Amino acid sequence: MVHVSDSSAPLATRVRSWLDTNCSHCHRPGGVHAQFDARFDTPLAQQHLINGLAMNHLGLVKPRIITPGNLAQSILHVRDNSLDSAIKMPPLGKSLVDTQAMAALENWIAAMAIPLTVSMTSPTNGEVIRLPTTVNLSAHVADHPDIRSVKFLVNGQVVAHDQHPPFATTWAPTSAGSVTLSAKAFTFAGQSASTPDQTLTVLPAYTPPTIALTSPTPGSTLTAPATITLTAAVMD
Repeated sequence: MVHVSDSSAPLATRVRSWLDTNCSHCHRPGGVHAQFDARFDTPLAQQHLINGLAMNHLGLVKPRIITPGNLAQSILHVRDNSLDSAIKMPPLGKSLVDTQAMAALENWIAAMAIPLTVSMTSPTNGEVIRLPTTVNLSAHVADHPDIRSVKFLVNGQVVAHDQHPPFATTWAPTSAGSVTLSAKAFTFAGQSASTPDQTLTVLPAYTPPTIALTSPTPGSTLTAPATITLTAAVMD
């Protein structure tokens, strides 16, 4: 876990760390009757935070614990950002709103609505290479504050993933042929986006031709003056 003000950490990590510290003593299995689990060690997808159902709608129409891109419909923000004794969270001992935490939460919720786009930057589409070689795979994710990782795929199979920009890795093909490359980006909030497939042609390893002198034969004896005919055979 990290401090909510740690700008070097992903927004999701900062907010979920803050929720663990301030809310998980009640919001956990066996705790209060609530709809989400605030413990940091619970995988985000199982915390029921994003689009999770809310027990108390507070007069709102179909709110969620967190509604991506919508603070007013996010019960978590409405209650954590309030000092109203009827709705504030935590309900006891709270006399101030944690503005740092609310700023991080607001940015995270806003980020969930930002379109996610990713593109392959290496190799170029249609590139031809020859064995043996190592291929540099890299991808660019358009500015997004909630990137979790980028996976690189060859013929639809994940060969590597990177969690930190610049997103890059290497891959060593083992056989010749045409392969399909792509990359897929993921956010902590569950968004994903893929690049269009692109092709890479892998040629077999280069085998140099062999050459053999066929005439004159080894050990031939000629009487001068003579004309010598030299012939050779080249084999690919």
